[in-house]
Amino acid sequence: MPTIVRLQRSRIDIYGRDHPPPHFHVRANDGSKAAIAIEDLRVLAGEISPPALTEVRCWAEAHRPLLMRIWKERNS
Repeated sequence: MPTIVRLQRSRIDIYGRDHPPPHFHVRANDGSKAAIAIEDLRVLAGEISPPALTEVRCWAEAHRPLLMRIWKERNS
């Protein structure tokens, strides 16, 4: 299952066999999507609302080691 966490405004997924750089996918409740780099939390592709992006970045900042570990497990 690719979903890591469901937040109030979105969910975070990490897929196996995905392309570098290490990143996660966000799907906001409104259906918008973005890919976010784990290293610096920049948006690699897509666009989501500012409130959803802020929520995701706050969660990801606090859980970056977990995200990187899952990325490595699913993409090694």
